[in-house]
Amino acid sequence: AYPAQGVVTHKGKPVKDAELAFFPTDPKIPEQVRPWAKTNENGEFRVSTYDRDDGAPAGSYKVTIVHHEIVISGG
Repeated sequence: AYPAQGVVTHKGKPVKDAELAFFPTDPKIPEQVRPWAKTNENGEFRVSTYDRDDGAPAGSYKVTIVHHEIVISGG
C-alpha cells in the first residue's frame, strides 16, 4: 500500500466526519480490496486498507464520500 491523504471541503469549508470509500477501477486490484478513510475536524483524511493509515494499493479508484448531517430540532 502507498500512503494517500487529502482534504474534503464543501463550498470552501472542511467537512468533518465524512466517510470515504475507494472502489478499484484497475483490474489488477482484487475486488475485495476496499480502501477507506474518515475525515477529522479539519476535513483531513488518511487512507487505510490493511492497517490504519497504511494507504492504498497503486491503481485507479472511484471514490464515494458520505456525510450524514445530524440535526437536532426542538432543543
